[in-house]
Amino acid sequence: MEKRKESRSDVQTEIEKSIFEELHLESGEQDINDIKFVFDGVKKENEKVTEIYEIYCGIENLKSAQKYKIAKDLLKMIFFERLTEKEYKKKIIVVDENIKNSLSIEKHKTWLNQAIDSFKVEIEFRKISKDQRKKVEEAKKNQNLIQK
Repeated sequence: MEKRKESRSDVQTEIEKSIFEELHLESGEQDINDIKFVFDGVKKENEKVTEIYEIYCGIENLKSAQKYKIAKDLLKMIFFERLTEKEYKKKIIVVDENIKNSLSIEKHKTWLNQAIDSFKVEIEFRKISKDQRKKVEEAKKNQNLIQK
């Protein structure tokens, strides 16, 4: 039996975990009005959530499914705020500067970027190691997702 190649999600989970630890995040599971929200992480002060995080470990250019995932994360953050009637610091962490630039209102005036800006979601770039990036590229290539 052929050994399964490391998948993109395995590599991304490993990177997400290292970013989670580096930022000292806590579990992102929150229950509000019997609705379960699962964020990649949160920060708390006095046991209350003050910041919510989503981590996106894709590289290079965003394809439509990846933009949809980011839009879904944005909607989840906004809906969480609406239900709790509180404002939180909201961050989407990315590991590729091209992705950060593609989500920038200054560089691209898309509806998604305007929503990110309008709802005060920060897009933060976190540098990953060359080895981690190579693993993402390899896993992406294995899944035929690499840009040709």
